[in-house]
Amino acid sequence: ATRVANSKVKWSSYKIDHKKDKIGVFVSIVSTKVPFKGTGKEYIGDDITEIQLSVKRALQSCCNQLRAHLAKRNALRDVKERKSRLLKYIPDVSRSLFGILEGMQKRKLEEEEGFERIASPRKRLS
Repeated sequence: ATRVANSKVKWSSYKIDHKKDKIGVFVSIVSTKVPFKGTGKEYIGDDITEIQLSVKRALQSCCNQLRAHLAKRNALRDVKERKSRLLKYIPDVSRSLFGILEGMQKRKLEEEEGFERIASPRKRLS
């Protein structure tokens, strides 16, 4: 029953690569009328559609929860990576901005001094 339900689930819709990601599926069916294949009671007959549908629905419910969990985990990981990249470059950017602003201030002061010299040449003589 698990193999049939497992093969009928579209793993890609849950953001899971069933070939690459390792996922274990364990099903426990509790009933007095379980159709076992053999006398060992290890394998359930896969021809019962009710059991197949129940297992498939339960598996899809679990996959929905797993997809939500993985999405949150990936979002947190992306935020951490972005933060670490920003923290890595903040000192360089701040130094560069400081240098640019300092240069702009010096040019502005030089321009103001140049205008003062042109406007009042007598001040320079005194």
